[in-house]
Amino acid sequence: MTSRYEDLIKKAYSAINAKDIDTALSTMHPEVQWPKAFEGGYVS
Repeated sequence: MTSRYEDLIKKAYSAINAKDIDTALSTMHPEVQWPKAFEGGYVS
């Protein structure tokens, strides 16, 4: 049996891999900060 956290992580990674940004963002906290790897800084 998987936990709700495992299900949430699987949903997020599946959405990211499918380039489904809206679904990926729906799994995250509204104030998440995503690092901009090549540019520096963050996207909120």
